Order: sequence, then C-alpha cells, then structure tokens
Amino acid sequence: MPQVPHGARPVDSVGNVGFYTSMLVVSGNPAIGYYDNSTFDLKYVRAADVNGAAWGAPVTLDSIGNVGLFASMAIVNGNPAIGYYDATLLDLKFVRANDGAGTTWGTPVAVDTVGNVGRYRQRCGWSDEHHILAEQRDGFPDRDDGCDDFRERRAE
Repeated sequence: MPQVPHGARPVDSVGNVGFYTSMLVVSGNPAIGYYDNSTFDLKYVRAADVNGAAWGAPVTLDSIGNVGLFASMAIVNGNPAIGYYDATLLDLKFVRANDGAGTTWGTPVAVDTVGNVGRYRQRCGWSDEHHILAEQRDGFPDRDDGCDDFRERRAE
C-alpha cells in the first residue's frame, strides 16, 4: 500500500479517481465532489464525522458520457450542489442534493448547451435565490479572477 502523509486518509481508491476536486463542509462534515477518470463520472463523498476520520461510500451523481470535469461545489438552499462540465455534450451542467447531507440527489440538468461551454467554470456568486455559475466559452479567461470574463448562467 502506498505511503500517505500523516493524517491523510483515502476516501475513494478504486480506479483513477480524485480529479477536479471541490471540497466543502456539508452538514458539519467535510465532503468532496470529484471526477472519476476511470469511469468518466461525477462523484460525491461525505465524511461520517467532523474530522474526516471515517467516510461514507462514494455516490455517482452523473454517469451518462464523460461528465464531472471542473466540478465546483456550493450549498444551495441548504443542500450541496455541484456545477460541472459534460465533455461528451460540451455542456455546463448542475445537480443538487435532495437533502442537506447529500444522501440523495436530483437529476442533473444542462444549464447551457450552446457551443462548448462549462469548462474552467467557477462560482462567482451563489445564493439561495439564484444559483449562478460563471463559465468560459471556448477558451480561457483573460483576467486573474476570471469572473469578469465569464458569462453568468442561472440554474433555477
């Protein structure tokens, strides 16, 4: 077994996992949204305790095509949510949990489908009323903060 730094704990070690990670505290415990490079899926896992000493089983949130790249998590209306890139359809997508811990999740929705959208995306302003994702269209942002050069999309 490979050596890990003191205190580091693998939470998913099946396949080539852990790309495009986004971490957040969800209902008091650490949680991670990430891309599984073996199955090309978007996944989510949440710790069973506040210290991250034990973790639940990873949950696949989207598995249709090559999905989950550039994941970005936030709490929306009290539930974890993830904005991400669908590399098969070249779309910006959004999925939100049905509960505060992320035990069950809703159906992923495409937020923008015109052109190659959703890469290098970031949260520039999430709120309970509007779930705003900033996305770059067909390229990279020109500024360091990126938000001014990105196009905002709302997922209602």
